Amino acid sequence: LITSHTSCSCILSRTQKQVGRTSITTLRLPRAGMVYCGKPSKACLECRVKRRRCNLSRPSCGQCLRAGAKCGGYRDPRSLLFRDQSAQVICQAGTAQPGVHKRNVAENQLGPEKPRQCQQKLILSCMNQSIFNLTSNNSLASKDEPLQLFVQHYLLDDTPPSGDRSNCFEFIYSRTPAHSYLSSAVDAIGIASLANLHHAPHLRQAAHDKYAFVLREIRLALANPDYISLDQVLVTVMLLNLFETVTCENASLSSWNQHLGGALAIIQLRKPNQLQDSIMRNIFLHLRREIISSCLQQKASIPSTMARWMAEFRTFETVYERPSGELADIITRICTIVSSVEKHICDTEACVEYIPDILSIDEALTSWSAKYTNGWTSPEGSRDARQAHTEQHSLYHSISFTNDCNLCCCARIILHETLVRIVSQNRESSTGGPPSLPSSLSYNHLLTASYAATRSSISSICYSVLMIRALFRNGQIGRDTVKAGCGVALIWPLFLAGTIGVTTASEREWIALQLREIAETCGIQRAQVAASYVCRSNRL
Repeated sequence: LITSHTSCSCILSRTQKQVGRTSITTLRLPRAGMVYCGKPSKACLECRVKRRRCNLSRPSCGQCLRAGAKCGGYRDPRSLLFRDQSAQVICQAGTAQPGVHKRNVAENQLGPEKPRQCQQKLILSCMNQSIFNLTSNNSLASKDEPLQLFVQHYLLDDTPPSGDRSNCFEFIYSRTPAHSYLSSAVDAIGIASLANLHHAPHLRQAAHDKYAFVLREIRLALANPDYISLDQVLVTVMLLNLFETVTCENASLSSWNQHLGGALAIIQLRKPNQLQDSIMRNIFLHLRREIISSCLQQKASIPSTMARWMAEFRTFETVYERPSGELADIITRICTIVSSVEKHICDTEACVEYIPDILSIDEALTSWSAKYTNGWTSPEGSRDARQAHTEQHSLYHSISFTNDCNLCCCARIILHETLVRIVSQNRESSTGGPPSLPSSLSYNHLLTASYAATRSSISSICYSVLMIRALFRNGQIGRDTVKAGCGVALIWPLFLAGTIGVTTASEREWIALQLREIAETCGIQRAQVAASYVCRSNRL
C-alpha cells in the first residue's frame, strides 16, 4: 500500500485546482495508500497563520523575533509530501460493493456506519498489541498510533470489573464510522500526548486541528435532535474534557472542567430510562465522578438533573458499584453545605449552624472508609515503601476503587477546610464552643480534630500514588510508572494535597515531583501546571 516517490510520478493523470491565487496539485492514486500533497510551505507556524514571508532562520525566524511572538518551529517537509491513506483504502476494499457510490462526508459522519466491521477490527488489534511505548519517537509511524496509545494508556481494566470501560469503549467505537468526531477526538488526545512528551510543535498543531474538527462536527450533531441521544456524542464531549486536561496551561480550577457542562446539558436532553442500558450506565459511572469532582473543586452544589440521575442509578448498581454510589451521596451533601457556607460566609452566626451537619457528614465519610477499606491508614514511620505496598495491597480492590478513596480524602479535606474557616471566625468572639454542640467540643478541640483529619487525608493521597505504582509493577506493564488514565485521576488529589495549608514543605516537594513525573511519562500538560503551582505555594 505504500507507494514510493518515484512510482507516484508515473501513475495516472495530474489534476490542478485553482483556489484563489493558490494552485493545488494532486496526484490521484486509486490503488495506493500514500497520496502526494504537493510541495508544503517551509514557513514556521506563526508566519503560516498570519500569511507573511518567513526568513526561515533558526532556532526562531526573524519575523517572530521582531514581533515578540513565540516561534512555533518548522515542520519536516518530508513528512508532509505524502498523506497516508492506507486505512481508508483497506476499509474501502473490505466494504465496497459494486454499483454503490461513496457517501458524502456529512452522511458518513452522522448516518449509518458502513465500515463498522473495519472499525471493530481496528480497535481489537490495538487492544491486542504490545504495550505502546510513549517515548518511542516524535513522529507518527502509522495512522493508528494515537488510537493505540489511547486504548492502552487511557482505558483501564479493573479486577473485579467496576465499570468494564474497555469493553464499553470497544462497543461504542466499533459502531462509529472512520473519521467521525469520536475517532477524531481519540486521535487528538493521542497526538497531544505525544506532542507534550516530545515537545513537538507540529504534533501539537495537528492535535488542535483534530480538536477544532471535533468541535465543528459536534455542533452539527447537536443541531439534529436524532443524534443527541447517541452514546458516541456524549462520550465525545467527555473526551473533549480529557483533551483539555492533556493540553491545559491554566492552573485555575474553573478551566479544569470546561466541557462537563456540555455533557450535563446533553444528559438533560436525552430520553428517560436511559440507565436501563448497560452501556449508558458505564458512561454515567465516569461522568458522575467527573461531575462531583468538579462541584467539589468549585465548591458548588450538585445540579438537580445530575442528582436525579444519581438517585436513579442507585436502583441499578451492582455490588462493585455500591461503594462509589454511597460515596457520591455523601459528597452531594458536602457540596450542598460547602456552597451554602460560601454564600453566607460573612454571616458568622448563620455559618455556626452548619457545624453539626459538617461533623455528621465527616462521621459518614469515616464510616464509609472503615466499611470498605477495613480501616486502612497509611503506615506511620515506615520508610520501606515496597513493603508497605505489599502489606496494604489487598485493601485496594481496583484502580477505580483507589480513585474513590482519593475522592473521599479530597472531600474530607474540603469539608474540614470549611469547618476551619467557620471556627476561625468565631473563636475570637467566643471562648467556649458552638451553642448547638456539647460544651466539651470547644473551638480549639474542633481545630485540632480538623488538623488531624486533614493530615490523615493528605497521607492517604500520597500513599495511593505508591499503591497504584505497585499495582502496575505487579501487573502486565512490568514497570514502575502509571498509565496515563491513572495519572489523570491523580492530578487533582495531589494538587489539593500539595496546596492545603497544613502540608509540610517536604511533602510539597514530593507531591510536585510526582506531578512532574506524571507529566513527563504520560504527556499530560495539566500535571506540569499543577506541579508548578504546588512549588509556588511551597515558597509562599
